[in-house]
This record gives sequence, C-alpha cells and structure tokens, in this order.
Amino acid sequence: MLDLVRNKLAVRQASYSVAVIVVIASLISLVETYQLYSAERENLSNTLNQQINMASGAASRAAFHVDKIQAKTALDGLFQFENLEWARISTDLGQIIAEHHRTVHFSYTDRLAHFLFDDLIFVQRDLFDNSDLEAQSTNSNKKIVGKIELRASPEIAGETFFAGAVTLVTGLMFQFILLGVTLAIVFHRSLTLPLLSYADAISKLVAAPAGIHRLTTPKGHEHDELGNVVKRTNELLERINSQHQDILHREKIATLGTLLAGVSHELNNPLSILAVQSELLVETSTDANTRKRGEKIHAMANRCGVIVKRFLALAHRRDVQKEQVDVGGIIREVLDILDYQIIQAGIETRVIIPSKLPLVFADKSQITQVLLNLVVNAEQAVLENTAERQISAEAEVQQQGSVIRISISDNGPGIQAENIEQIFEPFYTTKREGQGTGLGLSYAREVVRDHGGDLTAEINPNGGAKFIIVLPAISDKITGIIDQ
Repeated sequence: MLDLVRNKLAVRQASYSVAVIVVIASLISLVETYQLYSAERENLSNTLNQQINMASGAASRAAFHVDKIQAKTALDGLFQFENLEWARISTDLGQIIAEHHRTVHFSYTDRLAHFLFDDLIFVQRDLFDNSDLEAQSTNSNKKIVGKIELRASPEIAGETFFAGAVTLVTGLMFQFILLGVTLAIVFHRSLTLPLLSYADAISKLVAAPAGIHRLTTPKGHEHDELGNVVKRTNELLERINSQHQDILHREKIATLGTLLAGVSHELNNPLSILAVQSELLVETSTDANTRKRGEKIHAMANRCGVIVKRFLALAHRRDVQKEQVDVGGIIREVLDILDYQIIQAGIETRVIIPSKLPLVFADKSQITQVLLNLVVNAEQAVLENTAERQISAEAEVQQQGSVIRISISDNGPGIQAENIEQIFEPFYTTKREGQGTGLGLSYAREVVRDHGGDLTAEINPNGGAKFIIVLPAISDKITGIIDQ
C-alpha cells in the first residue's frame, strides 16, 4: 500500500482499491461459510444413515420377537454417538418396545441451529423380517415387523459448523483490523499530515504581509487530489493578489479623480473669466487680427469649459436618475472627452449617426460611462497596431423605430471565438497586467441590461472586435443629429 502511495496513486483510487479488497474478502468468506454449511449438512445426513444402518439388524430382530431388552441394547449402542438426542423402536402394530432420550444443554445458537439443520435431524426406517429366507431369495415383498426412528440434536450438529464459522469470522475480523490499522497509518502519512501541513501553510499566508505567495505541493502528491487542491489554491492566491493590486490601482484612480474634480472646479472660474474677457476683446477691438485671435481664444476657452463640465459630470457620484436622453449626443461627448489622447495616438475615428434618432429613457451618467469604457477598450486595442488605427462608432434605428443599435468597433487584434462570453465575466481580462481590472465589460453589460437592453460582442470580419449595444427607444421622440 505504501508503495502504491509512493507511486502517486490518488487517494480516491486507493480508497476504491481498499473497498474492492474488502468486498472480495467478504465474498470469499461467504463462499467458504456456505461450503462449510453444505459439508456439515452432508456429513450429518451420512452419519445418521450410517447409524440407522448399524442398528437396523438388531432392531429388526427385537421388533420381530418384541424383545424389549434387545431393543434397549440396540439403542444403548446407538447412544454412544453424541449427536443423537432421541431414538425409538416400535413394532408393526405401533407398540413402543424401546425409547431413549438425552438431555441437551441449550445455548444462544440453538434457534439458528434448528433453522439450519432441522430438516435433516429426523430419520426413520421400516424394519423387516430377515428370518424368511424364501422371501429374500425370491425378492418378494418382505414383511414389515416394526420401525426405528432417530433424531439428532441440531445443537450438537451445529457445533462443528459454528466452530468453523467462528474461525472464518475471526480470521476475517483480524484481516479487517489489520487492514484498518494499515490504512490508518497510510492515510495519516499520505493524507492527514499533508492536509495539516496545507492548513498550516494557509494560516501562515493569512498572517503574512501582502504580496505574492505560493504553496508548495507535498512530495509524491503532484498528480493526485491534494496536488490539485494546492494548484487551485495557488491560482486563487494569484487572482487575489491581482485583484488586490487592481483595488489599490482603483483607489489611486479614485483619489486622483477626487483631486482632479477639485482642480476642475478651480479651473472653472478662470476659464469663465477668460471666455468673458476674450469676448470683450472681440467686441472692443478695432484691429481685425486682434478680433480674430480673440475669437480663437474665446472658442478654446468655451471648449475647455465644456470638457471640464463633462469631466465633473462623470466624476460626480449621484443616484440613478433616468430621463429622456440622446445617445447620439452622448457618443459625441465621449469622443470629445477622449479627443486629445485619440489624436495623440494617431487613431482615425469614424462616426455614423442618423439625422433622426429616437431618444431613450436612461441614466445619462451610466450610459456615458458604458460608452466611455467601450471606446477606451477600443483605443487600447488598436494601440497594438503599428499601421493604420481605426475606431468606428455607429448608431442605427431598428425594428421600426423601437430599438436603437449602437456599435463600437476597432481594427485591433480582436477576440478569440471561445472568449466571446467569457470577457463579460467579472475580473476576466485579456489585457496586459496593469491595463485593466476585468470589471469594465461586466459593469457595462449589467448597466445596459438594467436599462432593458443588452450588450454583446462580435468578431469584426475585417479584423478587430465589435461591441453592440441594443436599447429600447422612445419612438415618438426624435432628435436632429447631422450625419458625419
């Protein structure tokens, strides 16, 4: 058994092997017990037949002559055998000429002995007149002169059987005890001690400072259940560490967002003053070049003011407030917010929005965050391209104006077919370490479904990935957005 464990036999397989051994040993013992019982029954039957054969001659003469003394002598000779409990010799007229009883001490196995051997313990035989030589020579019917009856003691008959059965059971119990002790030692060394070591290692990890930790697989358990548990635990530890780093990163981002929100508030006033002063400069200046520069300053100040307001709207935490919103306008706002980094990355954007697009009943902040996540994902994906980088944002009306379909696509590396649904699971990400938490798409799908729609992904036929948002539209509300 120890050799099997050292040869990396799984604990489950070892348990199955032990169960098979126990079942086989039990079956062998049952077969041996049945053979012992059959042999004892045959022996009892043969013994009674031999005994009655031995006494038949004397019993016949005693019955023929109605000789009680001879009959008693015949029975006394039979009762030298300890297995007999009762015997009787009677004449053909039913007169009992000799009867013998023996007192048998009962034991706890008496009922079982009667059940097992009661059908064999009684034997009777007719007695014939052996003095009629003429009848014997002509094989004519012999004259019945009496009857002899024997009954054996089932208790005595069962003693041999029970003694053998006890020996078998004792041997079987000894084997089971020996097997149990062996298994206890083996499992203690191969399972209990490694599990205690595993639990101790886990407790030390809980008390250890933050960082990457790994458990060591116990020697000889690399390919069994315990090795699999250690492997899964190490994978879990890696995920916990990764999520811990992601949480720290998100806390830094949240802190930075709070700081930038304060800075944005501070920028609002100077930008407002700059816009007003540039407008006054345009109105009061007599020089055409000066007015032209003032107009540029005024336009850029207004643009900065709009960007700051949009950033504050995203950074501001508030309860969900659904209203009639224009998803085409939200797409424009998202692209405006990311305009600078998109231009710096050399990404070409393609926007297709119908001139008449129904409104949707939604929380503007949440839908903005969803679209922002998708565009940022597309931006990060196309950065892996060394050649042309493209992002497309399209919106269209479907199902007779009842549904708006928004698609954000890119020409990045795309998504593997087997990962199409897996990318929406929490904490799953295909990005490099430090680029994502694996929560963006999960959050986005949850938000869209809360709005009665759905978010799905497709493999772009021209390369890259395509994310599709479907939202229910308010069909009687139309916005005028110009195509681009």
